[in-house]
Amino acid sequence: MSMSESERTTGPCPALDCQWVIDHLQAFLHDELGEEQANAFRHHIDACDDCMEQADIESTISHLLHRCYPPAHVSETLRARVGALRVTL
Repeated sequence: MSMSESERTTGPCPALDCQWVIDHLQAFLHDELGEEQANAFRHHIDACDDCMEQADIESTISHLLHRCYPPAHVSETLRARVGALRVTL
């Protein structure tokens, strides 16, 4: 459900901080946000012209990069080895 032009805002939106949206834009584009965060993200960009514009730009760039550089395919053996690694600090 899209908002009409009169309902859209520019600049900060009280529902969700614009900086949070920009900081989580790549996570959203790669389906790495939880359902609640993704819904809040969608609601914000639907209401905020500035964030919608940034999301459109990032989405286009991401799509073009995937076309030029498709994801690498790795063997199941390598996947298992990387998955078994433990990082200690």
